[in-house]
Amino acid sequence: MRRPAHTLAVEPDQFVRHEKIGLTTLTVAEAAHCLEVSARLVETRLRTGQLAGRKVSRQWRVLAVVIAELARRGRRRERPRRPDPRYRG
Repeated sequence: MRRPAHTLAVEPDQFVRHEKIGLTTLTVAEAAHCLEVSARLVETRLRTGQLAGRKVSRQWRVLAVVIAELARRGRRRERPRRPDPRYRG
């Protein structure tokens, strides 16, 4: 273990830790809950490529950082706002 650890410039304990390392993924339901939209909308956006994700064992998975960024930007409404009918452009 010391040789690969030295080559990768990490501690040897890194190879035997039981902590999860890596990016967290969310299910469609979890992503929908975070964005306050329906699961159907999230799944549609995944299928059309508007939302980045992968299928794992026939279930969509989305990176939590992607969902957090979308939530931070405020792009979470299901329907776009309708313009005020009094607005004449």
